[in-house]
Amino acid sequence: MIHVNWKRCVVFVLLVVWFPHMCGAGDRPPKGLAKKLQKKYDQMAKGTQSSAQVPDAKDLEEWNEGLAEQVNLSRDEHNRRVDAANKAIIAENAEIDRKNAETARLNKLRALLYLKVKAGCLAQGKPVPPPVELTPEQPLGEISPQLDNLKRLSFLTQFCEQRAKEMYEHNYFDHVTADGKPWNTVLFSWVDKNGLPRPTAWAENIQKGTGPELPTPAVANARFAQSAGHYRNMIGLYNRIGTGSYVVKVDGLLVWHVVEMFFYW
Repeated sequence: MIHVNWKRCVVFVLLVVWFPHMCGAGDRPPKGLAKKLQKKYDQMAKGTQSSAQVPDAKDLEEWNEGLAEQVNLSRDEHNRRVDAANKAIIAENAEIDRKNAETARLNKLRALLYLKVKAGCLAQGKPVPPPVELTPEQPLGEISPQLDNLKRLSFLTQFCEQRAKEMYEHNYFDHVTADGKPWNTVLFSWVDKNGLPRPTAWAENIQKGTGPELPTPAVANARFAQSAGHYRNMIGLYNRIGTGSYVVKVDGLLVWHVVEMFFYW
């Protein structure tokens, strides 16, 4: 008769079946599955890449115009928040004015009372205490101005498109030109050539990305707004805007550069 040691069998099973899972072997896909998954992923990616289409000039111009509209929508939203804050300031200042009027009334009564106290001290040869007045509250900060919508300039848009194309072709991403000059120095030469006065204020936002399709103007605008510096330009005291982009297809995916420029004239 064969005697089986059941305790040893249980330990053996645990070592063979359970222990590899504890060591991470159970997290690995079966042989061949990883290759199948990778192949499926590559096919999906290839299909996505092959469907990527560079927008034509008309569609891209509509996209650029839509981006300018999104900037103005951001300014409208900023105006709504500013309007709410201004109303709160006005209401709070009205309450402060009411309190200050009451403070002024009490100070007059204190002044009359002080004259009596002063006269009594002088009659009794006692030192006269200094007068005490209630201090009025200071009103809150100034009312913030509302922002006007930005007017899109065609020549500024053309310069944005040139900037976007230049950054792609020279493989850089910065607020300078390809030869290292500040971008506004080249822009000012454009302004001079068009016989226009130079702006008193200016700013630039730039963005680049890669993907199977160009993001919507709303998405591109939201990405700009995530940056404090870019958003500050978007809601700055400007009155002109230019929006331009350059899009190409590389290895089945779209590569885009987007430029926004802000002027105040």
